[in-house]
Amino acid sequence: MADDTRTFVIIGAGHASAQLCESLRRGGFAGRIVLIGEETWLPYQRPPLSKAYLLGDFARERLFVKPQSFYDDNRIELHLGYPATAIDRTAQTVTVQGAAISYDKLALLTGTRVRKLDCPGAHLAGVHYVRGIDDIDGLEPAIPTAKTAVVIGGGYIGLEAAAVLRKKGLEVTVLHRSARLLSRVASAATAAFMQKLHEEEGVHIRLNQTVRSIEGAGKVERVEIERVVVDHVAHTNRIEVPADLVVAGIGVLPNQRLASDAGLPTEDGIVVDAMCRTEDPNIFAAGDVAEHPHPPYGTLRLESVQNALDQAKACASAMLDTPEPYAATPWFWSDQFDVKFQSAGLPQGYTTEVWRAGDKPRSGSNWLYADGRLICVEAMNDPRAYMMGKRWLEAGASPNPTQIADPAIALKEVET
Repeated sequence: MADDTRTFVIIGAGHASAQLCESLRRGGFAGRIVLIGEETWLPYQRPPLSKAYLLGDFARERLFVKPQSFYDDNRIELHLGYPATAIDRTAQTVTVQGAAISYDKLALLTGTRVRKLDCPGAHLAGVHYVRGIDDIDGLEPAIPTAKTAVVIGGGYIGLEAAAVLRKKGLEVTVLHRSARLLSRVASAATAAFMQKLHEEEGVHIRLNQTVRSIEGAGKVERVEIERVVVDHVAHTNRIEVPADLVVAGIGVLPNQRLASDAGLPTEDGIVVDAMCRTEDPNIFAAGDVAEHPHPPYGTLRLESVQNALDQAKACASAMLDTPEPYAATPWFWSDQFDVKFQSAGLPQGYTTEVWRAGDKPRSGSNWLYADGRLICVEAMNDPRAYMMGKRWLEAGASPNPTQIADPAIALKEVET
């Protein structure tokens, strides 16, 4: 439709937004596309930030999902460096810098923001977060002069940052509130594997820890923590950990305020159906901010590149009035020291863990079943296990757990 006069507005300039722009053009949309982003950068990849980019092995130019020429060639109108501040659903406008931009259809790909520390001393110089390019560009110069670092949070972001800081030669301590690492995002066996890996590399792991305060004269010097052990009686021991810098990785929050202020349903994210549609027929949402139905896992919000890309494609189809349900198998990856972690499916609601030893040091895979049905595979330096597990999950097949546990039986010979 060369004479298409419609305007599609996209709020958010992340991985999903670049994919949505591409999918809309590939789908034949010839109208106006407006992309609004709070950051000044073109849409870029976030996963490398806490890994190769922080390590110095990944040039900034490689972070960008698409070059400037892509947006020029596809007539994508960029409004970067300023946030959208309001949505008027009746007038079908979005406010940016006090001006109203009209839309025919609107996509909310607003992503997430870091959860900030709220303890005393959280404002001190030397406290860092890992979310955007500017965060890493602020952290990187502080590393060469630091000797000790405290990482608050034992999820993937915290552990990736800890691995980089340790490889840079710092004495690193990881503080985590739960009884095991990766408590929300991985199985118990995988968490134990990762803890052993970090401890072998010299990282100090302190579990069941609560940060009481960050202290120092104008800048970070130490972190005061509490260890609480509950065994009918609560015991509290306060400990001070030296720190030249602190990296906080305590989770993220969905950027759903625009949607909720506009009267759209929100819970743990913007509520959408399987086609990325909100209750407003002209407004859609996708990526990290979207809470969506995803059989067999129920209703959830995913924070991953896979989800961002696949949901953006589904969102484009819905905006073009050719809706297709989003039902991709979730997958995730992480690099820590010399271990490549890959997972398919989600470690939620499993009743059985089956460990399969790898064929080299620091390798293996953990297979999670719910009442005999495979729901997730987590592989460490074992791409073959990851790929085979992902294939079985997508086919709805469940490999024999007894055979999975025997590394002498090749995966291709395992019964399903």
